[in-house]
Amino acid sequence: GTPHVSSVTLSAGVNDLAQDFGYRGAGAIGDTVWFDRNGDGVLDGDEYGLGGVDVTVTWGGPDGTLGNGDDEAFVTTTDIAGSYLVSNLPPGEYHVEIDAVTLPPGMTATYDEDGTADGETSFTLALDEQHFTADFGYRGTGEIGDLVWLDVDNNGAEDVGEPGIPAQTVVLAWAGPDATLGTADDQDFSTTTDANGDYLFTNLPPGEYEVEVAGPIATAATNT
Repeated sequence: GTPHVSSVTLSAGVNDLAQDFGYRGAGAIGDTVWFDRNGDGVLDGDEYGLGGVDVTVTWGGPDGTLGNGDDEAFVTTTDIAGSYLVSNLPPGEYHVEIDAVTLPPGMTATYDEDGTADGETSFTLALDEQHFTADFGYRGTGEIGDLVWLDVDNNGAEDVGEPGIPAQTVVLAWAGPDATLGTADDQDFSTTTDANGDYLFTNLPPGEYEVEVAGPIATAATNT
């Protein structure tokens, strides 16, 4: 039919209360909540998203002003990659906020788009704009380390004079937002021991972890 127009024949004694009209916008807001493992506020290529985080996108409503009685809120949840998307939005004022209760425990904000690092941001969405920069970074405060060494006397203890082993790859697996190792949202990080055999993973949230020496000494030991 004709847009914005509905034709109806009204009979005597009949009420027609089905002449409704629905509208949508063409804008969209997203897109990533991530584990900012180095805490620098930049989504790096080796950093992962945080799944299962609730995000509330609030529109200022027909009056165009946030905080008035006609505001409309839309809630979505990040997928396993930490992505979220709210689409079909009209232009206007918007506020995006992370529900901190749904984050993995022990995480603190490192980034949001307005620079306040408080888990929320506000901006104006233009007509038909695809606003995909409403990102949020988080990190933990824990550490895991610290030594790969040559156990010369094979007693399982680090004795005086036993050297550290440099250039060894160490892989740390975090159980991820679901707190269970071995599931799809596990996140792996790697580092290399220094000249003294030391290694350190920082900015970690509390939870379940697995540490593995991946080589090259582990590979050599397996093949002997």
